[in-house]
Amino acid sequence: MIERIFKISLTILILSVLCCSNKGYAQISVKGTPYSFGIEEKSARIVPQLSMETIDIEEQLKYDEENKVENRFAIGESVNISIRDEASKAELDHGTVYQYQINAAGAKSLGLYFEDFQIPDGAELYVYNTARTQLLGAFTSENNKQNGILSIAQLIDDNLIIDYYEPYNADFEGTLYLGKVFKSYREMASVFSTSAARVGINCPGGEDWQDIKHAVLRMLYYEGVSGYYCSGALVNNANFDGTPYFLTANHCISDSLAAASLVTYFNYENSTCTERDAVLAQSLSGSTLKTSFQPTDVTLLELTEYPSVDYQPYFAGWSISGLPAESGVGIHHPGGSPKCISYTNTISSFENEINWEDSLLSPINSHWAVEFYNGTTEQGSSGSPLFNQNGQIVGQLHGGNDEVSFYGKLYYAWNSGGLKQFLNPYDLDLREIEGTFIKTDLRVETEYACIGTPVQLFDISVPESESWEWNIDPLSFEFVGESNANSKNPVVQFLSAGSYSVSLKIKNDFGNDSITYENIILVSDELDVNFANAADQIEICGSELGAYEFTATGAATYDFDFTEAERFDAIVEDNVLSLSLRDQYKRLESFSFSVIVNGTHGDCSDADTIDVDVLIPTNDYIQNAEVLSLGTNTGYTNDCAGVEDLEPEPQSGNCMSEGYWCSDSELLQNTVWFKFYGPSSGIVSVEAIGFDTQIALYGANSEEDLLSDKSDRINLINANDNPLSVVREAKLENVKVKPGKMYWLQVDGNQGITGDLTINLLSNSLEMFPIPADQELSITFASEVDADVTFEIYSLTGNQYSTTELQTQLDENTFSFDVSALPNGIYLVHAIIGNEIFTRRLSILH
Repeated sequence: MIERIFKISLTILILSVLCCSNKGYAQISVKGTPYSFGIEEKSARIVPQLSMETIDIEEQLKYDEENKVENRFAIGESVNISIRDEASKAELDHGTVYQYQINAAGAKSLGLYFEDFQIPDGAELYVYNTARTQLLGAFTSENNKQNGILSIAQLIDDNLIIDYYEPYNADFEGTLYLGKVFKSYREMASVFSTSAARVGINCPGGEDWQDIKHAVLRMLYYEGVSGYYCSGALVNNANFDGTPYFLTANHCISDSLAAASLVTYFNYENSTCTERDAVLAQSLSGSTLKTSFQPTDVTLLELTEYPSVDYQPYFAGWSISGLPAESGVGIHHPGGSPKCISYTNTISSFENEINWEDSLLSPINSHWAVEFYNGTTEQGSSGSPLFNQNGQIVGQLHGGNDEVSFYGKLYYAWNSGGLKQFLNPYDLDLREIEGTFIKTDLRVETEYACIGTPVQLFDISVPESESWEWNIDPLSFEFVGESNANSKNPVVQFLSAGSYSVSLKIKNDFGNDSITYENIILVSDELDVNFANAADQIEICGSELGAYEFTATGAATYDFDFTEAERFDAIVEDNVLSLSLRDQYKRLESFSFSVIVNGTHGDCSDADTIDVDVLIPTNDYIQNAEVLSLGTNTGYTNDCAGVEDLEPEPQSGNCMSEGYWCSDSELLQNTVWFKFYGPSSGIVSVEAIGFDTQIALYGANSEEDLLSDKSDRINLINANDNPLSVVREAKLENVKVKPGKMYWLQVDGNQGITGDLTINLLSNSLEMFPIPADQELSITFASEVDADVTFEIYSLTGNQYSTTELQTQLDENTFSFDVSALPNGIYLVHAIIGNEIFTRRLSILH
């Protein structure tokens, strides 16, 4: 626990910076072109200009340094201009264009603060620089707010033109009263600057936070005559109704005027860890203050503009369990930079009071103390959320130092800070909720329809819509029953074949939105049912047949059937059949089966079949180990093999040392098993040929012992990965074994490689079966090389009964001899193999 009291600057705010692109970026607005762009050649007119005071950049930077305000970026100058009264006017056939120019020499960028903005339907406001390389707008009546304030994001230039169009038939005369112009005095590079401690949200490790990151926003706001930055996050409420609540720090915004000036930026992030391509393309203006609580430094706002679906707004979940998270992340905009992430597994409750540098005090146990092991927080990160391991907000950043970041606890401010009345207004019995995307969306009952058969359309927007307008193209359809174009979930039937597009416009408390799916429904008088992305015949490893999905397309409803049904557990969900091979069949032989689907919609139907070959190497399991004979053993593969639980493995080490596998190999991926009895010579050599193999030889009393995970019951005889630096096929040479004892051979592919496999089991010995013999005797000449063999049988008194000349090869080394004519008794067998002579006793018993 941290013992000392921290004094930390309360003014940990974010600095503004604007995109260096010459393309316009926009708040919620309607894309368009100012009418004035088309009339300038028809008439010459003087646009009134206001030349503002030149900004003293050095003076402002010095002030920030002396007062430790590293995140202020702009100063405001009062202008008090009524655009309708002071701008130039150009009369058109259908309305009037008003224009006014503002110049601010030396400013890095300019932002507008309208103290009274109320314009009628059909009116449009644009802001652009004189070079017309940047264009903001059009802002319309959709941007009207109850408090009349409109804060427009910064335009990167030292001049701009305000361009307002109002139609003649407007319901009322618009009011555009510009109170202040905010002039930025900081270079963009000072905000875009990078830090070695920063970790971009799209760097490796950020993959698990790609949904949740959309909740975190970069924010700009004005307070008095200064502009600042902070971080914050969209937060969900227990009603899941999409209310755009925004959580940030009290020391960032704590009054209604600052809240009204808020501009929030969505998706300001670099696309990769190395790219520097973040743009300020998506923003909203304005908010209302809901509650603010100094002890934990929390503020809850409600955005007054609703984010478009294109912004991918995510409303983060939260937890008020009061227990420290096991791990978590902070997602934020340090120094106004593109979105970053910091990782922690050290989160504790801070048990001391915190005396902040401006003498404000935070109570004991009101904050989480967080140490990040990767990434950091900086000026500008204030107000950003701390997410627990489940992706739920548990606090917001207050301040910190180089070692510890302090987050105000969400649960501490839940009741006393007023958060509960907004985030859980009906006092539901819960301590946490999940996050969710807010979206406008639709669903169709089927994408493949039969002519004349009803199809239902569904509005699945979140939050719930209040009015609907459905459009279908082409128009050869009709609504069914009591439904119509303004029903929530209408039913339609199509009158002719073809592809149909469906659009939905919705309206709710947060505004209007729409979505269109091109060619979403294919209508015909016959269906074409198929298994998606699959050939008529496929091969699947038995080890992969766990929840293996067969997906059908081309119909509305589907019936599945399959052969060899006793081998599978099956689940059917809509158009997907999921099959899992039962454990008892994973240890048997390969087999084949077929899957059949019949799809229908109305009177139309069609069917498809897919044939499946399931590949199962039976010796994937130790209990099914293949028996090796001396010589060449072929016809094996480790394709489709896996690894059993508790399967033994050798140590990793020097690749060319016996007893080890390579240290750079990922051990045990596709193992198969063999077994053999020790030959009479007591010496064997093993070669595993076919691909880059690695092998291990074990001694044990049973298969169960090999899977016991008990070292005293398993004896690793030897192992090998690479016998030579240029040879990748593993080999064991002259390994001592006990004659007649069972041994197990494990074969794997280095780094997961698979292929066809040949095992040479070699020993200079003579093996006979059966003993005693009756009618026929099998002899294996286990030479390590091809050789001529002279085979002779003698009585114990030296009488020769037979002699045979043979040629033995590794793959042809076992021969049968007729001994039915030999009397019962004991005989001597001589085998001359190359330059070696082997003698064995033979027992005959008829």
